[in-house]
Amino acid sequence: LAKVTVWSDHGIPLVDFNVYLHPATTVAMDLGEMFCEGNIPITGPTQPPGSVEDPGADFMDCEFFFPFFVNPVIAGTAMDRLRGATGTLRASQGGCAGHAYGDGIARGSVTIDLVAQCTVRFPIDPDYDNELVAADVLTGTVTYTGLGGSYDLAAPAVPVRAGAFGPGEHTFYGRYHGGAPSGADSRSPLPSRFLSPLVTGAAGTTTLVYWREGSVASQAFFNCATPPAPLGGLPDNVKLFDVAGAPGTATVAPPLQAGLFRWTGIPPTPPLGVADIDLSHGDINYPDPDVAAQAWVMTINDPSVGPVRFDPGTEATGIFRSGFEEPL
Repeated sequence: LAKVTVWSDHGIPLVDFNVYLHPATTVAMDLGEMFCEGNIPITGPTQPPGSVEDPGADFMDCEFFFPFFVNPVIAGTAMDRLRGATGTLRASQGGCAGHAYGDGIARGSVTIDLVAQCTVRFPIDPDYDNELVAADVLTGTVTYTGLGGSYDLAAPAVPVRAGAFGPGEHTFYGRYHGGAPSGADSRSPLPSRFLSPLVTGAAGTTTLVYWREGSVASQAFFNCATPPAPLGGLPDNVKLFDVAGAPGTATVAPPLQAGLFRWTGIPPTPPLGVADIDLSHGDINYPDPDVAAQAWVMTINDPSVGPVRFDPGTEATGIFRSGFEEPL
């Protein structure tokens, strides 16, 4: 049983739902259909016995949620909340949830957790740990379609290893424990610093999709005129170099919890370089001031060069986080 949560680029959870996963099978989730139509994967006991959507097992409290899922599941106030990822005022919520770029594109991230029961809790709830399962059994692929209007990209979903942690230790969801992390979420943190290949000039352009750990622990929307303070660290912690070691400059998105980097300033001959990206900062509500905020970076190159994904070494899978952009 998996729990899917969609977040804004300011780290506000927008909607969540459960998905039954039969062993050794896959379930597809289309963010375009979710944002535009309100559709989610329909799985669970209502599906034909033996089908890939039939769980073949019972989970606590799921009888209150299944078989009531009939698309469109996300509608009305829930749809208005979901579209808060566009950074526009949502009347039903009395505010905004995402950065206001003014282009009608929803930006944010998605987590998928292995859980033992169905609930309406968001991961920001400290009691969310009670439904989590510590096992590395989930894996997946993220596909971006129509990039630049002409090409697609597929990359592994971001893996987070399950493990045993004690009080005060840095974990994936530990920031949501009010400054007293318990380690009970049993999810390893992601890295903070990355090296990425860089392409610029006539050969193409490199774009990095990033996610950063923040400290927001509220599902409430904010006043659109006074958005949350940006995270620290950018752009001073981003350094670019060409193959000869000459420094370049970085053009970055606002320092939010999810977004894009696009590069400028690297000499076009030769059109290759390296990006040294340190996305750490100290504003994550941990008692140890030396704990660095976790992050993730995925590299996308122009199709004339081919997509490249930088993996800092995380191997086992348990939950994933990936950036997205969806026009509405």
